[in-house]
Amino acid sequence: MNHVFIINPASGSKKSVLLVDDIHRYLGELKEPYEIIFTEYAGHATEIAANYHEPDTCVYAVGGDGTAYEVLNGLQDNVCMAIIPAGTGNDFYRMLDLGKDLKTSLRDTIFGREVLVDYAVANGRKFINMMAMGLDAYANQVAQNIAKKLPLPRALVYVASALIAIGNPKKIDIEAHINGEVIKKRIVLSAIMNGKWYGGGFTPTPNASIQDGKLDLCFVDDCNIFRMLQLLPMYSKGTHVNEKEVTFYQTEEFTLKTKELAPLSIDGEVGNETSLHVKMIKQKLRMRVPQKSALQ
Repeated sequence: MNHVFIINPASGSKKSVLLVDDIHRYLGELKEPYEIIFTEYAGHATEIAANYHEPDTCVYAVGGDGTAYEVLNGLQDNVCMAIIPAGTGNDFYRMLDLGKDLKTSLRDTIFGREVLVDYAVANGRKFINMMAMGLDAYANQVAQNIAKKLPLPRALVYVASALIAIGNPKKIDIEAHINGEVIKKRIVLSAIMNGKWYGGGFTPTPNASIQDGKLDLCFVDDCNIFRMLQLLPMYSKGTHVNEKEVTFYQTEEFTLKTKELAPLSIDGEVGNETSLHVKMIKQKLRMRVPQKSALQ
């Protein structure tokens, strides 16, 4: 197998770059061909991944969730993908392996095995972990703006962004068509999940699986700021499942429309949309994981 490492040198305080010597060492042990390519601009990982067509190739996304998103959107059918969690949140990687040591994750993945996992397509874009519309997507947008303007620690940026978003929540009127049901409501947040986690460990859909062929949806109804502050820690821990403002669905495909442009985050990439068509692609993604991964 040919191992292609696409490295985002800016990910995770540049810790991805520190893995280069280890890649050389481990692939020397494995005695299989490999390449190391650094991304140079936004979208570059997609362009690089698109160059590989042979099924005996594994393309490694070395960075955060955004790097994995770019690689997935360039990945050709039947080419294997792997994720090395060198970013900040690394939320999707938690679905593959709960280990926290980066060099161990690298070695275990190189000497790993393949499984088949799900991914989704939303308005023509693939995503592997999550999509969110509303409060958290707006907070992500605010965080990116703050980070561009002020040299603040990342943790402080996200705390400030969350407080700004809660203080000025984007309330969204939606019409969703899910499993033959038409749902009309006003929400402050929606999470459309393949994995369980996002945002550095928030757990909107604690029962999600990346091998069940289902999207897990979580809608949080409009509520006042005091109730939002009560729900937030529960939402973080995944203990919000029985709260009256929260509704869950499982589906393979759905559509959603909003009356106005709404903030959207898809695997960390931000934007705005008024309509979504989302479809699950069942177990079509070849994923290289550590031998000890719980995935089958």
